[in-house]
Amino acid sequence: MPPRRDDRIILHFDYDCFYASVFEVENPSLKGVPLAVQQKQIVATCNYEARRRGLQKLQLVTEAKKTCPEVVTVLGEDLTKFRDASKELFQYLRSFSWNERVERLGLDEVFMDVSDIIAYNMGLLNYNDLRTAFFNMSRSDPTVGFSFDASVPAGHTFPEQVLPLAEDEEQHWSDPVFIQLRLRLHLASHLAQHLRLLVEKEKGYTSTVGVSTSKLLSKLAGNVHKPSAGTTLMPPYADDLQDDAGIEREKSNVRLFLSNYEVGLIPGIGHKMAHALRSFTLGREAAQSVELNYHKPSESVTVSEILKHPDANPIAFERLLSGHGAQRGIGTRVWQLLNGCDDSDVSQARDVPRGISIEDSYQKLEKLEDVHDELLRLTCSLVKRMRVDLVTDIEPRILDRVSHQKNEPQQRRWLARPKTVRLSTRDRFSSATNTEGERSWARTSRSCPLPSFIFDLGQSVPSIAEQFVTGTLENLFRKLHPDRFCLSLINVGVTDMDNEIDIRRGRDISTMFKTQNDRLSGWRIDTEIPQAMEKTSINGKSMERSDTMELYGSEEDMRLSQSSTKEVESLWQDEDEVDTLDDVDCTLCEAKLPAFAMAAHLRFHRLDS
Repeated sequence: MPPRRDDRIILHFDYDCFYASVFEVENPSLKGVPLAVQQKQIVATCNYEARRRGLQKLQLVTEAKKTCPEVVTVLGEDLTKFRDASKELFQYLRSFSWNERVERLGLDEVFMDVSDIIAYNMGLLNYNDLRTAFFNMSRSDPTVGFSFDASVPAGHTFPEQVLPLAEDEEQHWSDPVFIQLRLRLHLASHLAQHLRLLVEKEKGYTSTVGVSTSKLLSKLAGNVHKPSAGTTLMPPYADDLQDDAGIEREKSNVRLFLSNYEVGLIPGIGHKMAHALRSFTLGREAAQSVELNYHKPSESVTVSEILKHPDANPIAFERLLSGHGAQRGIGTRVWQLLNGCDDSDVSQARDVPRGISIEDSYQKLEKLEDVHDELLRLTCSLVKRMRVDLVTDIEPRILDRVSHQKNEPQQRRWLARPKTVRLSTRDRFSSATNTEGERSWARTSRSCPLPSFIFDLGQSVPSIAEQFVTGTLENLFRKLHPDRFCLSLINVGVTDMDNEIDIRRGRDISTMFKTQNDRLSGWRIDTEIPQAMEKTSINGKSMERSDTMELYGSEEDMRLSQSSTKEVESLWQDEDEVDTLDDVDCTLCEAKLPAFAMAAHLRFHRLDS
């Protein structure tokens, strides 16, 4: 087991019934009525009012209406509004972070590492008066924040019964490690509650929050009390809690908290691994659920049952779970997760996603004409998504500098440009037999470079999508399925983002070339030689005109060199992205050379003659 990283404080936000909440925020009259979000013929999710009346996720819409005739169903197949709401909420929570360690998980979950904020406020605490504390939300303004009682945590806790520190006479005031961790968790619980209420007040979304020292524990703690609540996993966390006589003093709350969890509910342990661990613990093949509901297996095995198995150890798990394509050290990793140890960091917040993909599932897709139509529909959604997530307005200061060079300055620009397009499909039946006797859930993929015309903001989305499908995606599809097919899923995505274009840091190379004359005007060496100048002085030495030409080149050399430079600059002014620049032809030998080398090449001809 690696050493615990209990110096961190991590919050996990999970928006309640997110898809349904998006519709409720959009139309407040839907609040308080049973609401179901329909995708295809299935209830993708429903609000808590619908769940109280017997509705469940992944239920057929026809069955849901029989269970609850008054249910209101809304179509949620277009994910655009959900993505936009998720992005808005993420940016809002990110605005409260000091270290930018804010990570989005799916559309409705966010991790925040608030260790620095908590450490700062720990330094402001008055240990003699914890009940009247003030939480400072800004380093620069001591008045920004809220008052709170630091002697007790906010919201729910695990375990439930927690005495205030001021009244807990037995508790560990002599144990500085324990008291420091507990105080930090107290502060974090109040911060979590403050942010949760702000999200509800300002944005209209309720959420549940988990508070602990790792992503694993904070995510699981948040699931204990739903909806619109917060839960803090209280110490002790350590595994070796013994007194001086070697007798176990008390159990670790981490072990106690995880003990009754079904193994399939532990984040990081997938469906196949969970099934293997169940079979390992039972000593036989565990029963498989007929339906694809991994949260309710036919035969449950808890974490404590696995750890109590006499042969349970990292080496045994490695033998059990390793295989083709398995992560190296997977046995040790699973052993750590089952013991509540997770040292993974909250990723740094990103201005652009690592990739964007659009997919849809089908009952049967067997005709090329239907595939073309679906690819066109998915590509339209993908291009729209790219323009939302990867395109931004030009900053006014840059627009002012560029506007004089063009009659119609470009108002929008790309923050990042993906380099690769990937097409993934899932054939309903295995490619080996391609018969209806064997169902397949495996995906196959092909990728290629992304064509540059997709970044043309002047073209309409349908026009770009049509070019993209006919010129790129259909070729990839033929390579994936040269023969008969029966598809149940298509996914189109772009990845391999080129993040070098960052307008805030001034790294847009096209803008750099457009403004270089203004920026470098005070630093240029004037290479023009007046026609009337017969003599000049360099470093105090008088030189004839012919000597000057030896240094700078002939007038013809300089004229050609300057014209070549202007030609190159005009190329950068006319296009936002230029992969390669055309070489310049020598007028004497017709050799192709880079523009910057032409002056030296012409001097070579003159000396040779």
